[in-house]
Amino acid sequence: MADGEHTLNLKVTLSALALRHLKDRAEKLGMTLDAAAADVIEQQLFDHDDYDWGDDPENDPRTMTMAPYDPSEPTYSVEDVMAEFNAELEKRLAEKRV
Repeated sequence: MADGEHTLNLKVTLSALALRHLKDRAEKLGMTLDAAAADVIEQQLFDHDDYDWGDDPENDPRTMTMAPYDPSEPTYSVEDVMAEFNAELEKRLAEKRV
């Protein structure tokens, strides 16, 4: 966070379904339950207008444009891309767990 991090001790009551979703999210992301809850809260409170994106509309994710499709660009199979992605993800998660 730009203005630093603050720790709040909260008591939150969730439905069994919400708790299951939060636990699943934490497990998938390799986070603690508290970290997953904080992540969800921060996402819900995010507001694009809190940031200075500059004068160039390409800096703002709401107004930036996509590069035109170039059919001559190389393509890769989803299997190859996902294998590389999973390997990188596992490497990063292993580094965090140490």
